[in-house]
Amino acid sequence: MDQIFILKMVMERSREFNQPLHMCFIDLKKAYDSVNRKTLWRVCRAYGLSQKIVRMVQLLYEDTSAQIRIDYDVSESFAMNTGVRQGCILSPILFNVYIDYIMKQVIQQANVQGVTLSYRLGDFWLTDRGNGSHKVHLLTLMYADDIVVMCDSPKNLEHFIKVFERVTNDFGLSMNIQKTCTMSLKQFEKTIGKNETKGKEKDASSNIVIRDQNIETVDNFNYLGCNIANDQTQAKEIEVRIGKASNAFNSLRRIVWYRKCISIQAKVRIFKACILPVLLYGSEIWCLKAVEEQRLNTFYMKCLRTLLSVGRVGRMRNDLILELSGQPSLEKILRRNRLMWFGHVNRMDNEEDRPMLPEKVLFSSFTDAKRPPHEVKLRWKDKIAKDLTMCEIKNWRREVQDKEMWRKTINKEVKSTTVRSDAAHVMHEHKERAKKRRTNERLLDYNKKMNTPPSTTTVINVDATCSICGRTFKSKRGMNIHKRVCIQKQSTNASTDTKTNEMHQLTTASTSNKNTTTKNIKIIDLLIKKDKNQYVCPNSMCQKILKAQGATMHVKPCAKAWLIEQGVQI
Repeated sequence: MDQIFILKMVMERSREFNQPLHMCFIDLKKAYDSVNRKTLWRVCRAYGLSQKIVRMVQLLYEDTSAQIRIDYDVSESFAMNTGVRQGCILSPILFNVYIDYIMKQVIQQANVQGVTLSYRLGDFWLTDRGNGSHKVHLLTLMYADDIVVMCDSPKNLEHFIKVFERVTNDFGLSMNIQKTCTMSLKQFEKTIGKNETKGKEKDASSNIVIRDQNIETVDNFNYLGCNIANDQTQAKEIEVRIGKASNAFNSLRRIVWYRKCISIQAKVRIFKACILPVLLYGSEIWCLKAVEEQRLNTFYMKCLRTLLSVGRVGRMRNDLILELSGQPSLEKILRRNRLMWFGHVNRMDNEEDRPMLPEKVLFSSFTDAKRPPHEVKLRWKDKIAKDLTMCEIKNWRREVQDKEMWRKTINKEVKSTTVRSDAAHVMHEHKERAKKRRTNERLLDYNKKMNTPPSTTTVINVDATCSICGRTFKSKRGMNIHKRVCIQKQSTNASTDTKTNEMHQLTTASTSNKNTTTKNIKIIDLLIKKDKNQYVCPNSMCQKILKAQGATMHVKPCAKAWLIEQGVQI
């Protein structure tokens, strides 16, 4: 997180004062497997390790071999003479020592000065940036084999990369041209008088050629899991975070979220442990707009509704969802994360009680630089100042030094409570009300489609009346099932006059003589057919799902009234 924070702060300062910034994200091809071991032992001795310790490490790397496994087949073992051992706890330390020595050689031979900032601790807003301030020079950021180079001109950046390519080849490493990218920060255009044109930006492109191949220039780059954009917008980062969190949430949907045997409290714990860290990775240094924060909050509330088995159509208020689940709002969580990182950076001091690089960059600016007349975008320190006001923190310089007191202060409104004991009862009542509301809305929509007058559309809470035939039902579900048959009959009667006359003759014959019928009607043809050859009992009090075999025997005693209405002799 330190490297991401430093990179974003440098980009923010460069944008604020309209200073040029050119970056290169270097990727090494198979870095851990390409370390020259003989050179590694010389580097360890150069860093002051005794011959005894170096010899002990060498014994671990004697006669190392490897095998290749494809499915269940294993190849013969072969010797490994380069690279560090995979899975060994010493491998990251040895590689860091190796790459650090290489970078020192590159910086010494390149003789390139990166970005120069001036810092003065104590406040965000520096009135006198040149007086009483200290210089800090930033050229590279390294995390294992992920390297970022920052320069103020494309020529210096190209010269550094060429020196880096030559030195790394001498040490057995190789730069991956296909995965190495350059990025230039957008700047405001300047007129002849060196005055910035308000609102007009230009892309400062850089064309670097290595091994007769052009290094790709990009607008976005994924650095250590965070999306870095040359215009410093967070839209792409929020989209990626929501996508990854959604995949993680959906993978547990049937395993955890839909399981009724798992309590809501357990589901909330799993959500906080598995989903929330994926969603809020890097949120400590986010500077979000209201729209971006709303997108995150929408996904956050959607997940909590799934945990409580309450859909969006239920129209349950967000504050009630948070109260039932015992969780704080996402806005408070983001504020807590920013202030937690802010306190951590302010306590970053080395053994000599001197500020470390993240703290220097936080309170830094460009010497003798003026802000252009364009509108300054929202900065991270502006969000921190607003968060301090919201948490009623007056003397943050003193409170931030006490770690325990600072945590208590920023966690006041973010403490999670237990799930309400009556949460299940409240959700059941809300579901019933939502079900009635949806039924009434469907009935009103249907009446509007049928062009029925408002006086005849009476919504009944207990009973339901078919708007076509006027039949009254005790169950709304039974009315909906009957309505499908009723509409189908009405459309059939209106489409063909022949069938209408035939049904009329059949009804007349059945009323005059009950013992004789003009046509044999099958009960199975009158039932509503569902998927997989299943039928629904027309009795509104039954609604049983029936198979084709035995459906007639069930309907005859269960739905006598319905059969009489359909003109079927019993």
